[in-house]
Amino acid sequence: MQKKMFEVQKSTKKPNLHLIVYDFIKQGKSISHEDPKTKKEKDSICAELEMSKSNLQYYLTHLKKARFIEKISNGCWKVLEEYDQQKLDQVKNSTQVGKGKVKNYLNSMNIDDVRGHGFVLTFNIPKMNNWDKREEYLIKKNIKFKPLKNLGGGQSIKFKERKIHLKDNSIIVYETLNYLSTLASGANTLAIYHLVELVKKLGRYLGANFSFNGKYKFRVSRRHFGLVKNALAKQFNKNGQKLQIQQHGKYWFLTDRSNQMDELDTIDEERNIEDTEGLQKLMNSYRNTNFEVAPEFVLKSLSFLIQNQLLYAENIKTHIQAVQDLSQNAKAGNKAVSELTNVIKNRVWHNC
Repeated sequence: MQKKMFEVQKSTKKPNLHLIVYDFIKQGKSISHEDPKTKKEKDSICAELEMSKSNLQYYLTHLKKARFIEKISNGCWKVLEEYDQQKLDQVKNSTQVGKGKVKNYLNSMNIDDVRGHGFVLTFNIPKMNNWDKREEYLIKKNIKFKPLKNLGGGQSIKFKERKIHLKDNSIIVYETLNYLSTLASGANTLAIYHLVELVKKLGRYLGANFSFNGKYKFRVSRRHFGLVKNALAKQFNKNGQKLQIQQHGKYWFLTDRSNQMDELDTIDEERNIEDTEGLQKLMNSYRNTNFEVAPEFVLKSLSFLIQNQLLYAENIKTHIQAVQDLSQNAKAGNKAVSELTNVIKNRVWHNC
């Protein structure tokens, strides 16, 4: 059934191989399986698609980064959540960049594309034997660390160029990379993928397993998103000013200049994905109307509408009064007709 679907797609336009690979994994097919006699691929995704394992890895990587699938053993994967083409496209259009190269990437980005940065993830960890003796383990393995004198204690280490705090019930990861994407949701998905993978490697490095039956529990403690090359930020930065907006005493977006680039940053960790993408829509809406739909335009339009409503209401009053007058005149006319009719009847009766 799946083979036929692939053949039909191939006969029309370019097939969606990401979706096809996802569907094969959902059916339980393995990535690769070589027939011991013929030494050829048999009953596997590679065989179905006539594709090498190295070429297939391209599609697996995107699906994994979008957190649609997860590897459970060598050559075997399982589905984690439903396929979403928009989410996959965001991951494909996102990239992670270190501090040294971020300027070059930012120059090639479009106006109001997104730079995700400053990610801090706190991972809950299960109870483990000897985790309370981890400092002894670090000393034994010659792993450099600094004791944490506050925040409940613990140890601070460097791993893969990231600062990591090892605590009794959690691990805190401070990301140094920038995540570039067309939308905040794409940058966020890619950042979480890389940091979960980092914690897996950290577990192997420390001889520990930080997952709960293969699942990692975490919360995003901090993250910032910036709209790069933003026109509003450029104007404020040009004038040496800074725009800061707060609600309920808490800042949620501000203009900034980072990496020699004008940015509009959203900094409310609880909802800055929504804030960033909402601001993108607002900026695009202004640009699409040649910036005519500004606050002054809206206020003038509202004033015009209010005046029209008042005029309409006044007209309605006038019409109602006219109808009432017409009704009264009609009643008076009916009374006069009735009286005239009675006079005529009386005269006719008198003549008779």
